[in-house]
Formats: sequence, C-alpha cells, structure tokens
Amino acid sequence: MTADRIAQGAREAAGLRSGVRPPRRAGSALLLTRSREHLEPAMSAAGRLLGYLARFNRGCGPDELLGTWLRPELDAGLPALPVRGAGRPGIGIRASFGQSGVWMLCELDGDGLHSAVDGAARLRVVLESFLPAARASGGAGCFLPVFANEVAGGSPNVALRDLRAAFPDAIGDAWLTRKPDGTLTLPEVDE
Repeated sequence: MTADRIAQGAREAAGLRSGVRPPRRAGSALLLTRSREHLEPAMSAAGRLLGYLARFNRGCGPDELLGTWLRPELDAGLPALPVRGAGRPGIGIRASFGQSGVWMLCELDGDGLHSAVDGAARLRVVLESFLPAARASGGAGCFLPVFANEVAGGSPNVALRDLRAAFPDAIGDAWLTRKPDGTLTLPEVDE
C-alpha cells in the first residue's frame, strides 16, 4: 500500500471525506517495523504520512512519533485498547496504518499519554506498558527512539544512554530524528 493510499485512508478514518472532523486530541505514534532491512522504506512512508497529517489534519491523528520498534511480530500481542492495571495508567493502540506484514504506524491513546508532561515521559509510559506484552509474545525487539532536532536537557546520546539504562533489553544503539516536515532520518551515532 502506498503512502498516498494510506493518507487517503487516514482522511477517511478521520471523517474528512464529509468535511466533518471529530473532536479529539492529537496523540502519539509508534512505528513498528519487521526488521532493520525494512527500516528505510518504513521511515520514508511513515514520514510522508505524518507530514501529510500535520499539514491537513490538524487535531486529528498523531502529532509526535515516539520511536520505531523493530520486532518481527509487529503489533502481535500489543494492547489494542487502553489497558489499565498494575498501577499504571492505561494506554493502547487506537488505530494503525501500514504495509501489511512490513511496517505499521500506530496511533496510541490512553490516560497515561495524556497525563505525561513531555515526549520523554510519554515514551517511558509506552515502554513500561508495552514491554511486558512484547516479551510475553516473542521478545522485546529493538526500540529506536525518535528525537526532534533539539532534545530537551541535552544531546540525543545522553537521552539514549538514559533509556538504555532503564530498558537495557529493548533500546537499540541508535535513534531517529524527525524533522519539522515529518521526514525521518537515522543519524550517525557519535560516541
């Protein structure tokens, strides 16, 4: 499925064919990719889709990409609806778009995301909520966080190091950068 067809599906899902826009907050997204070899085409298509949504669907759809999760199972075993319990606010996958079996861009929703103060806190809520389910259904996979051009409180290297300390079995050795136009890039890691 091409990015244009996915964008058309997003417009229709948001009720934009009839010109009616449902009232709801923009949210966070997670890009699931089957393997590293699928990362570049997934980044390209998801970046175009996110750029489209940012330009034309203000207030409908995700406004921040938290990361790319490399896992062969894609969304298998991850909560489709907000899950509550274990002392954590519930979160889950509200909707997803993608190329079947290769990548999926998942819009996330739930109280835990809305109560988090910033992107780093939302990322931690997602990892704390989704990692137990991921481990139970085949392994943690490899998570690559997405940072804006500027990272609050320091460099991406510092933020990546902190995430790896908190989630050592899940965080990869690199990160992605999301530019204002939605483009995703995989910068070189300067250790």
